[in-house]
Amino acid sequence: MAQLRQANRPVSAYDIAARVSRFGRPMVPNQVYRTLARLVDQGHVVRIESLAAYFPAQKNGDMCLICSQCGSVSFLSVGHQESMLRKLAEACGYSISRTIIEAHGRCAACLASMTERSA
Repeated sequence: MAQLRQANRPVSAYDIAARVSRFGRPMVPNQVYRTLARLVDQGHVVRIESLAAYFPAQKNGDMCLICSQCGSVSFLSVGHQESMLRKLAEACGYSISRTIIEAHGRCAACLASMTERSA
């Protein structure tokens, strides 16, 4: 968990294994995957599916915003929209077991730096 917090960005199991191994504790990605799966089940970590990476879980959000330029991650709460998606799925005879909402774009800081460069 400390490796995820220190990274300050989404991290893959391979990255975590490499970081831990640098400190003299040899670790293979399979060990990391098992630990991450347990942390995801406990709600401490989220898997960012589109990046195949992990990030500490956030209390205030269930939609992941990913900056394509700097890699930063932010979370938004979309409780109302998620319930709407479930109702739409149910209307089609489908039962959703898990909802993942991720969006890629540019964060405010990267947008501002792009504006500054073009001015």
